[in-house]
Amino acid sequence: MRCISCGEQLSRERPGVAGAGFAMCTECMARAGVHRHLQSIELPDGTTVGVASYLGNEQNVQREVQPAFGVYLDPVWSPPWPHVHVEWPDFGLPADMAVFRQQCVELLHRSRVNEHVEIGCIGGHGRTGTMLAVLAVMTGVPSSEAVAWVRQVYCPSAVETDEQEQFVKLYSPT
Repeated sequence: MRCISCGEQLSRERPGVAGAGFAMCTECMARAGVHRHLQSIELPDGTTVGVASYLGNEQNVQREVQPAFGVYLDPVWSPPWPHVHVEWPDFGLPADMAVFRQQCVELLHRSRVNEHVEIGCIGGHGRTGTMLAVLAVMTGVPSSEAVAWVRQVYCPSAVETDEQEQFVKLYSPT
């Protein structure tokens, strides 16, 4: 696959990110101001959730600690650890609310029994930020404050669209 910016072939020597019909080398990503995520976030009740941008399957597998379970919001993810995909178009909302709620509950449960869990999409901002904001609501942040909370503790670019922001503000955990 070639970088959409410079046209160079991506390889081990020239790593990058590929997914959703695009590819970009790490040098062009840096020039464009794109940043990646691979970190843990502590939710208000003390529950910890791993958050990741898609780095390419090879790079995502090379970690100090692999997750015990992952919820991925883009089908490009195919890690070797147990995981599920939630159908959720880029810049949109979950396709099936029942499945989305179920995975939020499952993720919190697994984390609370000390499993290392993770959520991720491509860039780690829109879908991942939105799910993280919903998890914040489920663990004590008022829905009207959840987007601001995620942008403060995680990333200022989290929750990318007005539709995603409204979704969080209207989210009810029950």
